[in-house]
Amino acid sequence: MTETLSPARITQYHTEKGNRVYAMEVDAFRALSVNVLVLVCGSPEHPDYTALVDFGSERPACHQQIVGGFDTLRERYGEQVYPDRLNRVILTHAHPDHVSGMGLWRDICPAPISAHQGAQAVLEHPKREQERSQHQMTEMLTWMGVPQAVARQEARQQARPMLPAALAADEYLDHGELIDGRWRAIHVPGHASDQICIRVDDLLLTADHLLPGSLPPLWPERLKPGLGIRPYLIGLARISAERDVALAVPGHGLAVGDMSARISEVRQKLTEKAQRIYHQAEQTPDLTIFELYRLLFPDVIGPRQRLLLSQTAAVMEYLQAQNFLLESPGAQGSRWKINPDVPPIVR
Repeated sequence: MTETLSPARITQYHTEKGNRVYAMEVDAFRALSVNVLVLVCGSPEHPDYTALVDFGSERPACHQQIVGGFDTLRERYGEQVYPDRLNRVILTHAHPDHVSGMGLWRDICPAPISAHQGAQAVLEHPKREQERSQHQMTEMLTWMGVPQAVARQEARQQARPMLPAALAADEYLDHGELIDGRWRAIHVPGHASDQICIRVDDLLLTADHLLPGSLPPLWPERLKPGLGIRPYLIGLARISAERDVALAVPGHGLAVGDMSARISEVRQKLTEKAQRIYHQAEQTPDLTIFELYRLLFPDVIGPRQRLLLSQTAAVMEYLQAQNFLLESPGAQGSRWKINPDVPPIVR
């Protein structure tokens, strides 16, 4: 069946130096949109530098939306930007909605690719990393006490590699490195171990680390180093240290005008989640993570189940690392209770 193709929804942002950032909101999947960004420097008629941030998904419809977005940039905004003339492609993190379209782009976009060094294994060995991830996910779901029927459903989510085929980046970045001598990469783990934000003049491209209306999906660090609450807070501290940010442009949704206020909201939300989980463990000790999750969110259905289950596990792992919770390992999942030797968390 042929899909009805809607055009990319484009928002234009200007930096203090007159450079432009265009957020093209496209449909990575049927129920998930993503922002693919285009950076333009110099005059619209003769730009001296252009870059694409993320490829979108492998869905042909998503790819067509982005290609059509370039047409719109020329026709509506007068920007003479073309996929085959880009100076750079920057990958924010190796998740399917952001990078699985790489293969569709390489035939028309020969620009060099930059990504964080943590993405190298996934980009160059996607099948091997998918198998490793599937094995670790199975072990973690057992640790969480997830019933087999639910675990099988989760395993199906892990059945496909992040990328349909291997494709190496040309440059692997470390925290703080400059891209083309222009844009600074800020490593922000937590949601993805390889995720970067990008400082573009007075704008900060925050990928999925800072979103306008929700927390990003977070899994425990035991699934993969660089995931979890502790790394996420490290990333928040790094972007909090950025001064004179006029706008935060995320990987999903609209730009955030007051980044400091949004970071404070996110930290408060995490604190409230931790308090709620701690007090549930206090009231009903010796339950598994899955059992606690069902008590906390009895009425949640659909995709939010997976999001809230993973966040519950990530927060409990963090509370254990802070000595607020004690774990009793078991074959059917670890069981949890509060640590009586540590002052309790007060609401």
